[in-house]
Amino acid sequence: MENLILARSPKHKGVSICSSYTLSDAPTLITHYWWLGDADWLEAALSWWVAASPLEQTYRRPKYSDGVVSLWDGREWRHTRLPQGGETMVECTEAVPVPRPKSRLPLRWHGGRWEKNTAKGWVPA
Repeated sequence: MENLILARSPKHKGVSICSSYTLSDAPTLITHYWWLGDADWLEAALSWWVAASPLEQTYRRPKYSDGVVSLWDGREWRHTRLPQGGETMVECTEAVPVPRPKSRLPLRWHGGRWEKNTAKGWVPA
């Protein structure tokens, strides 16, 4: 699991850890959710995450190893184990279209991002 974030669980009351990525062949953002629970400290970690700046989130990103998730709750690192450890199945998956950016130039979806065709060739849109 890479690029982990915290979010409200879409199926249960409580907090989930999520991993998101874009498909390379279609403009779609895929997000997988693993439910962590509804303990007070998990709610504190989610509150900190939502209020944190992008730079703070970079340095306090959730970490995962062998079924154990480490989270920053605003004061200290806390640890919780996924229900079935490393064998825990995804709680749910969301697929959301990545909107086409406004551009007068031709656009294409390539390598997981939108690109526009300029005089210099295809560049990120």
